[in-house]
Amino acid sequence: MRANVKKANLILLLYITGSLFLLPKVIRAEESELNFSPFWDFYSNNRLSTNAGGKGYTGIAGLNDISGTILNPASLEIGRHGFQVYFEYVYKNNIQWLKEFTTDVYLKQLHPSFLTGFGVHLTKHLQTGILYYTGNNYNLDLGIIKISDDNGNIIGETPFYEKFKINSFSIPVMVNYKNIRIGGNVKLLHYTIESGSTVKYFEEEFKGEVDFYKLLPEFGVIVSPLKNLSLGATFLPETKETIREKWAPNLNGFTLSSSIKAEWFSPQDSIFNNVFPLKIGIGLQYKFDKLPLAFYLDYNYYDDSKDELLIDRNDIHLGFEYEANSYFILRTGLFKQQDCRDKNLTWNNTVGDYDQIFITLGTSIKLKDFALNLSIMDSHITFWGQIKQTYINAGTSYSF
Repeated sequence: MRANVKKANLILLLYITGSLFLLPKVIRAEESELNFSPFWDFYSNNRLSTNAGGKGYTGIAGLNDISGTILNPASLEIGRHGFQVYFEYVYKNNIQWLKEFTTDVYLKQLHPSFLTGFGVHLTKHLQTGILYYTGNNYNLDLGIIKISDDNGNIIGETPFYEKFKINSFSIPVMVNYKNIRIGGNVKLLHYTIESGSTVKYFEEEFKGEVDFYKLLPEFGVIVSPLKNLSLGATFLPETKETIREKWAPNLNGFTLSSSIKAEWFSPQDSIFNNVFPLKIGIGLQYKFDKLPLAFYLDYNYYDDSKDELLIDRNDIHLGFEYEANSYFILRTGLFKQQDCRDKNLTWNNTVGDYDQIFITLGTSIKLKDFALNLSIMDSHITFWGQIKQTYINAGTSYSF
């Protein structure tokens, strides 16, 4: 069977290449699998660690529960107990995408999105643990695509989707001596993409997938030169990966409308060479003498210019934590997420439109060995950028 896909040509083209960037160089999909570009962090990043989320998503220089090792493995602090179990779940809102061209394309959360972990205080100077979490995901809902035969007869319609997910196993280890804490994370990441149709008649015709694993090291340190001051740093090195994208064989039987250049359509299995850029984080924590208040300042650098369509990203995070008593903690903060598109290229909208300023709130209630945590991160209440998001994160821990 041969068929023509009848919809806005640009939307379909971007779906097939897997980019959906509205980028000036869609043909670049022949060189890299653009779904794995750091561009998508603005929505795919689940911003796990409930306590960090409440205080501006900071914590590089502070002491954290097992979830905080996502920010810095050197921050692991189980406390006076020998063990800790932890679980959290995050919700994020859907956002409309490609509004300049269509009204029915959305980025949606791909459930489940959670973190669970177990930590252990082995000795006075050694702590470790294990985590499993969904660090990044999205469900790109491309709306309804109408399918017609060569005679122009509509033979059906189908929702199209693209589901992206990174699941991670992580083993953090922290060694401390006097005022120095050194940590490392061994991460096993499972990357998956599934593209296709939700209608059974077409699901095998349009199916594409990517599936691979990566083993990554991460390093962190925290130094406390003064009684109330801690400084922290993290380093995630650059890595490379050869990615194979597999498409269902029947997809070769379909043709595009004539206005789409044939050389842009490559439904056969494809191989891409990807660079996953390095990340450097620097943090500060200061605890006030006369108030049960701590101030946090984090800076995160992403070497995103390894992608020729992007520039390096520089994100600033500010946070406060007020410990009212041994049972109740309040948190607040803000942070910026930078639009990392290269302004020297031609885009469908202004570079900077994807900048976001998040305001955050959080709290913890401690009941003996239990802790209940809640955080909200929201960019709706600021007048910055086109994209507005809300993250609601709830977590609980038990130490024994």
